[in-house]
Amino acid sequence: MKSPLSQFRFSGLLVAGAALGLLSGGTGSAHGAPPGSTGWTLVWSDEFNGSANAAPDTSKWGYGQLSWGGNYHNSSYASVVQPSDSYLDGNGHLVLRCRSGSFLGSDGSYHPTSEGMVHSRGKLDYAYGYIEINAQYPTDSAASLWPAFWLNGSWNWPPEFDIAEYWSSGDYMHNAMAWSSNGMQWDNTTFYDGDYGSYHIYGLDWEPHGPYWEPGHAVWFKDGTNKKSNHTANVPNQPPARGQHRHRLLFPQWP
Repeated sequence: MKSPLSQFRFSGLLVAGAALGLLSGGTGSAHGAPPGSTGWTLVWSDEFNGSANAAPDTSKWGYGQLSWGGNYHNSSYASVVQPSDSYLDGNGHLVLRCRSGSFLGSDGSYHPTSEGMVHSRGKLDYAYGYIEINAQYPTDSAASLWPAFWLNGSWNWPPEFDIAEYWSSGDYMHNAMAWSSNGMQWDNTTFYDGDYGSYHIYGLDWEPHGPYWEPGHAVWFKDGTNKKSNHTANVPNQPPARGQHRHRLLFPQWP
């Protein structure tokens, strides 16, 4: 019996340089402009429009396996990526689902839970801009869920930005950045401001210059409020030609 554990829902994603959206400026109705900024240009977005149970748009997303291949990560996650656990609900949402059951992993073993995951590797790789998502996180503390909105390096790791990584067991949101300097380094911040089961806009402004960024600056937002900042040389600040500083989007939901 494969029963649902939880669902992680998104109603829109932007990237800008200015909806998802990636901005480089302009937003969809579900989104707010980067706080305190003007002149952004929308360069990439997905509002997840489509029929119920349809697959994610494959011109924008890979799904059904990890972005680096295979469907099983390691024992820290205890779940197996399944194509059927990433789907549209027909109401403008992408759903990432976890189920209990028995699932064969790429390691040759069976594991007790599935996971939904989408990623943009080979479809959206970028350096610098503002990116946001309108998301509803599952809040079942007993399920020990770990849904996340990440940016990872396109070809190697670290670097990593954890834009909105939720831990249901503690009911807190984790914002973080990882880099390599004499070993793995992290800048971590957690928030206990609640209401994660409702839709909120989570964003990251990562720019070489601008109202919130100078070289080596990064700012995390929730609903337009600055939640975290890093203003050090550890923030990736190389141009897009440097592959290790180009990033792709990852949206896993792990138990």
